[in-house]
Amino acid sequence: MRFAEVGGVLCRFYGIPISPEDFDTPDGQYISAEWNALLMAWLPRMTCRVVNRLRPELWYKQHLNVPDLASLVPGIRFKRPRTLVTTVIDEARAFWRSVPGAVRYSPLTQPARYRIQTEEDWERLAALEGSLPFHLTEWIEGRALDALVIGSAVVLIDSHGGSDGEIPVTVETYCVEIGAALGLDFFRLSLVRTIDSDWYCLGLDRTPQLYGYAPEDQMRIAGGLARLLTAGEDRP
Repeated sequence: MRFAEVGGVLCRFYGIPISPEDFDTPDGQYISAEWNALLMAWLPRMTCRVVNRLRPELWYKQHLNVPDLASLVPGIRFKRPRTLVTTVIDEARAFWRSVPGAVRYSPLTQPARYRIQTEEDWERLAALEGSLPFHLTEWIEGRALDALVIGSAVVLIDSHGGSDGEIPVTVETYCVEIGAALGLDFFRLSLVRTIDSDWYCLGLDRTPQLYGYAPEDQMRIAGGLARLLTAGEDRP
């Protein structure tokens, strides 16, 4: 197929083009990096509609954490939790003592998160000293929500996988602004709404999975993507 024959592209590239055994070698990792770079180099040349035509800063970043967002989207209007990245456990403990509740530990390159609150938690975390940095964020209490952004539309989904109903206009605007700043058309934001109605952003996933959501929300999101790919109206 020629490039001119492609009507639309949804960029969701991830994984590796070789076996796990081959990837666990210097050559295998090099091949995977080049394969990813090849696809990323194709996208700017595509004249059709490309959903998530990635900037170079995002080529190897599927997930953006709080420090990433602060760096790449300095004008973000969501609140962000206090954050510390350090290699010294004493500095990590001092940060914990400076916040009112628990803290969240996350590897810098992974979306996983662990609540650190008890002395036993800290003993387990201290074992990482000297091997991995401590990336800690203030634990924000409130209602966890996923915001699926599709073009200029936003679908808000609660932690049980169901639609959260009408989204405040300001929150929808903040979500769309992040996409415009990063050049992304389709992504997921991890949000928390506090009891005081403050909205915090904890991270971004540019390859969101939909299998945990209700069928009607999956259809709304898929319909929005279809309209984006055909350059039509992008509101689900």
